Amino acid sequence: MSPFFQDIVLLLRPHQWVKNLLVLAPPFFGGVLYTGRGMAFIMFFAFVAFSLASSAGYVMNDIVDRESDRLHPKKRLRPIASGKVGLTEAVVIAVVAFAVSAVISFQLGTWFLLIIIAYLALSLLYSFYLQRFALVDCFVIATGFVLRIEAGGIASGTSVSNWLLLTTFLLSLL
Repeated sequence: MSPFFQDIVLLLRPHQWVKNLLVLAPPFFGGVLYTGRGMAFIMFFAFVAFSLASSAGYVMNDIVDRESDRLHPKKRLRPIASGKVGLTEAVVIAVVAFAVSAVISFQLGTWFLLIIIAYLALSLLYSFYLQRFALVDCFVIATGFVLRIEAGGIASGTSVSNWLLLTTFLLSLL
C-alpha cells in the first residue's frame, strides 16, 4: 500500500468506526437483526453510511484544527497537520465520503438520510465552534451516539425505547 493511500486511510480514522456499531443496537435488542429478511445486509449498509459520514466529520475537524494539531505531540502526526495530505485533497476526501454516505443513506430512507445530515451538521458545528466549550463538547459527543442509535432504529424499522436512548446518552457522557 502506498504511503499516500495509508495517509488517506489514517485521515478517515477507521479505528473510530467501532462507535458506529451502535446502529446495530436497535435491531439486535429488538430481535430482528438475524431474521433472515435481509436485515443484516441493510444494517451493514447503515453501518457503512454512518462510518463514511463520521469520517467526513473527522476530516473536517482535522482541517479546522490543523494549526493547533501541529503543536500537539501526537496530533501533529495526523495526515493534515503533518502536511502529508493537503487541504484541497482533504476537502475532496470529506466531500466524497459524505456523498457516498448520502447516496447509501437515501437508499435506506429519507429519515435515515436526515439523521446522517444532522450528524454531519452537528459535527461541523462542533469543529468550528462548539468544541471550545467543555461541557457543551461532552453533550455534543453524547448526542452523536444517540443519533447512531436513532439511525439504527430507522434503518431496521425497530422502535427505539427511551431507556436505550437515555442509557446511551448517559454512558456516552462518562
